[in-house]
Amino acid sequence: MPDPSSSGLESRPAVGSETCCPTCGRPFAVKVTLALIAAEIITKHGITVDELKGRSRKALYARAREEFTALGRFNGYKFEAIGSFMNRHYSTTINQFTKFRRRYGLA
Repeated sequence: MPDPSSSGLESRPAVGSETCCPTCGRPFAVKVTLALIAAEIITKHGITVDELKGRSRKALYARAREEFTALGRFNGYKFEAIGSFMNRHYSTTINQFTKFRRRYGLA
């Protein structure tokens, strides 16, 4: 009989847990929403939602917006959706994403 510790089953969530599908035993995929990304960004940078969505050009807010845009793109959101969430034109989000990529050498 094979050793159960070598099967990899111990790393799976238990069936019936909230992160596991009771039918197949696989973890559920979690949909990352723009609101969830915004919550992470405002917590990380110590700002408010109004400051994140605001018009201030202060570096703290601008960098937080750039990071928000990048995380939105990395999670599959279109520039239009990100811009709509931030009350901005989509071309603004393209510019923010470009700045983020240049800043971190991803260009």
